[in-house]
Amino acid sequence: MKYLRRIILLSIIISLGYYAIKAEFGTHEDGFFSFFSYSALLLLILILILTIYIESFYYKKTKKYYEFISSLIAFSILITILLHIFKISQIENSKSLFKVSSSEQADHVFIFDFKEKNNFVLTEYFRLGRDIYYGKYSTNYDTIKISGIEYNDKSYQFPKFGVIEKDTMIMSNMDTMILSK
Repeated sequence: MKYLRRIILLSIIISLGYYAIKAEFGTHEDGFFSFFSYSALLLLILILILTIYIESFYYKKTKKYYEFISSLIAFSILITILLHIFKISQIENSKSLFKVSSSEQADHVFIFDFKEKNNFVLTEYFRLGRDIYYGKYSTNYDTIKISGIEYNDKSYQFPKFGVIEKDTMIMSNMDTMILSK
């Protein structure tokens, strides 16, 4: 019976951990229903608390540390997610060097926020919200090379570089974008 309890707890923790990591490391959706993306993380925290309680009860009986294996796995998943949240928070709060935005008539409305330490935040707007992507960039004189971004729209070829000319930025496969400080 105790093996069945461990298997059930581990399967719940691993499945919730998978969905929580997928939500945190994927595209950040900010909109009307965005609070649902954190439901797996909240359930994981609740299951972790319940698991610690159950496993401490069994530990008192057996005095074996392997009773805490499910809690350790859930805790390591939670630490991984919290470290990523901290990393994203540092990128969001770093100094913005310049912003580039497309016109509102464009097919895809983007705002690139180029930040310190070669990080950027890309925001794509929709009717019910926006998607937020994080990535890296490098510069070479007036050319910006974009890397490290997982753009989800497979029907759209995301640009890999752009050239800045005065107050505009021209990117391949994209409308001309306007530069602002």
